[in-house]
Amino acid sequence: MRFPEDVDSRVSQFDSSDSDVRFRTMADTAPVFIWTSGTDNKCDWFNATWQAFTGRSLEQEVGDGWRNGIHPDDLARVIDADFASFNARAPFSVEYRLRRHDGAYRWILDTGVPRFGSDGTFIGYIGTSLDIHDRRMAEEELSRREQQFVSLAESLPDMIARYDREGRYLYVNSATTALTGRPAEYYVGRRVLDSESAPELVRTWYQTIHRVFETGVPTDLDFELTTRGTLRRFEARFVPERGLDGTVAYVISIARDITANRQAEERARQNAKMEAIGRLAGGLAHDLNNQLQAVIGFTTFLGRDPGLGDQGRRDLGEIDLAADRMRSLVAQLLAFSRQQVLSLETLDLNAAVVEAQALLQRLIGPTINMQLELETGRQWTRVDRTQFLQVLMNLTINARDAMPHGGQVVFRTRICDVKEDRPDPTGSVIAAGRYVELQVADSGSGIPAEHLSRIFEPFFTTKEVGKGTGLGLATVHGIVAQSRGHITVESVPGQGTSFTILLPAADDIPEIDFGSPPTGQGHRPSGCVLVVEDEDVVRQVIVRVLEEAGYQTLEARHGQEALEILNRDFAAITLVLTDLIMPVMTGIELTRQLADNGMAIPIVWMSGHPLEAIPEAQTGAETLPFMPKPVNPAQLVDLVNRLTSPV
Repeated sequence: MRFPEDVDSRVSQFDSSDSDVRFRTMADTAPVFIWTSGTDNKCDWFNATWQAFTGRSLEQEVGDGWRNGIHPDDLARVIDADFASFNARAPFSVEYRLRRHDGAYRWILDTGVPRFGSDGTFIGYIGTSLDIHDRRMAEEELSRREQQFVSLAESLPDMIARYDREGRYLYVNSATTALTGRPAEYYVGRRVLDSESAPELVRTWYQTIHRVFETGVPTDLDFELTTRGTLRRFEARFVPERGLDGTVAYVISIARDITANRQAEERARQNAKMEAIGRLAGGLAHDLNNQLQAVIGFTTFLGRDPGLGDQGRRDLGEIDLAADRMRSLVAQLLAFSRQQVLSLETLDLNAAVVEAQALLQRLIGPTINMQLELETGRQWTRVDRTQFLQVLMNLTINARDAMPHGGQVVFRTRICDVKEDRPDPTGSVIAAGRYVELQVADSGSGIPAEHLSRIFEPFFTTKEVGKGTGLGLATVHGIVAQSRGHITVESVPGQGTSFTILLPAADDIPEIDFGSPPTGQGHRPSGCVLVVEDEDVVRQVIVRVLEEAGYQTLEARHGQEALEILNRDFAAITLVLTDLIMPVMTGIELTRQLADNGMAIPIVWMSGHPLEAIPEAQTGAETLPFMPKPVNPAQLVDLVNRLTSPV
């Protein structure tokens, strides 16, 4: 720090004793420290303010005595600066810590300029010393805060920036440069309004900064930003950074990438919606099953009427076809809701695809080329063979419809090892383990991005009205999920779609079952069957089927009523055929009551729901015969025959 030139000219006039006396008299009353030195670079005078600060007398301070008050860590630096300036006859400025009269060290700014006599002869130095301790401490505090801020900002994955009142970038952290692909030099010194981002976002960003400067209140902002070619969602918070005087000195923005969180929330909402639709579909399918039982049963009874004419039989045939279509629709609803009854078997995925190839080729027609890219070796998994064929057919039809003018569909298989648990795009967890993978990829029109999240919803379709039910892919999703598998989809409009299915690999190779004659073959039906069913029409059909087969029957509308009949007529009853889900007392509770009462009797469970969908039915489910609804009359009679046949 240099003194003004007019000060140099005045100092050169202090060359007479009278002038020195007047100067020192005035200096003793000055609020700053003032000192002088001679041509030997030794201090020869300090004003009263200096002496009051150090608590030492003038005699103790003159010469090199004043240096005894300098902090040991600063002494060498001060001496070097002193001699360098003296040898050059140049002004100097140096900061150091000086011991106060109470022993505390204070930071001092010491400034000196050379003195010259009227003839231009060098006669020493004159200087002033200012107590800058508070300012220095404030600067060090600011520096410490800055270091803490930068250290924290650089350690976080969030985008962090600091702005001045003009909306200029003063700092951006490395996460900002990494996410945006722009170096820090691009930002620092640039005004937010000059940014190359979307104009609406730039305006909103600047207005938010200005608002925080004016109000001092933190403000939140959600926004979308394309970073490195990907549109991402961010959540930003703008906070005031206050100076030592308490006013807002800067504004800091902290922007967090919440894309993954929002996607997870959306998956959770989608899963909840799918679960609700699934329950609705399952309940609807269960009710339809009961009505379908009546259609199938009474159609069978009418068909046995010898007096029925040709037209009547043709009409019954149409009713039977409609019942088959209804059965297929119910099966799709149950598949989506994961409540269809699966008959699991261990099969080779490669063999299953090859066996279905001819059928699938007929489905897609001659304009679409089908290719099989199957990994060598057997790929065992446990699925329902019929339901798996349904999966292949639905995916093939979906590919065909995406390629009305021809194209290519490829079926690929391979063994896939999942090293650790990971979520799939639908929000469920793919557990670590070995899977067999089936990929069905087409070169069709693709699926728009906005439709991908809904592609497995029931009744959702991108096809024209009347061209699709919207149950095909929902059925696929349900079958795969009930088989403990996972399905994902990738698609680029105009470039095709790829569905990937993961099914748990099975280590056991299936044993060949050469079959055995039915236990009840040739058995003459006899005995009494207690039919427990809350739906009147279903109970009526089952009773009639059994009675026409030669069995006596008793009827109950729920488990409690059945228990009363059993307590009264137990000796006369040969078998209990009970629905599982009923009011008052379920078939499961009835089974437990009979066991608790020591009433040993053959029991057959019935339900339109699979056993795995009924948690209460798990205990003992492996040992009890199960008849899925709608009940097939011939299968029902055969099962009852086998259970009532003498050993």
